[in-house]
Amino acid sequence: MPHHGVTAPGRDHPRSGREQGSNRTWGTPSLGLLLMALALTLPDSLALWTPARAHPLPDQGQHARFSRIVPQLRNTFGSWNLTCPACKGLFTAIDFGLQKEPNVARVGSLAIKLCKLLKIAPPTVCQSAVELFQDDMVEVWRHSVLSPSEACGLLLGSTCGHWDIFSPWNISLPAVPKPSPQPFRCPEPVAPATILLALRWESMCLRKRTKPPEGSCGEEVSGRAYLGP
Repeated sequence: MPHHGVTAPGRDHPRSGREQGSNRTWGTPSLGLLLMALALTLPDSLALWTPARAHPLPDQGQHARFSRIVPQLRNTFGSWNLTCPACKGLFTAIDFGLQKEPNVARVGSLAIKLCKLLKIAPPTVCQSAVELFQDDMVEVWRHSVLSPSEACGLLLGSTCGHWDIFSPWNISLPAVPKPSPQPFRCPEPVAPATILLALRWESMCLRKRTKPPEGSCGEEVSGRAYLGP
């Protein structure tokens, strides 16, 4: 009997060992598939993990391209007979799973492989940029495309949620008068020895994570040591 309102086609056929191993790795059968779908349908999000010079910002046609993919996503998830409560339960479980550090590392590993495969940036930039920003990127996904209301609104329609990721933002300012500017107040004087000590300590901490400057290293992220602690 299917669980949570999901009818799995071909449920009478035993799964292969490879599929069972994949499910055990990701914890839930749909997590790996969903993350792969995210990676394939939102490839431009990888640009946020790489420096600005490594990849241009998404153009204005991103919304149109994504709109062409939406019917395919709805048909894919519609074939599972996914109900609204089951959809929200699934994405709530995914949200909980992505709060675990091992799953964040798996998403980062997938992003590194896709970055190298699609040649979005040099391999060293793919590795270092994703490792630096994977926590922030997964957090953004959790509160946007992976939130239960947004995701289920996209996959099952407006009756199950509200999808407005690409909608224009309207920031309303409060109807109060603008505060008058205040004169600048200089900070309290500090002994020069204290300032020197702070600068020397910061220099000692940063020097361990940098490498000597080179004339033409060819790296987008210059000065940062890619190997070692």
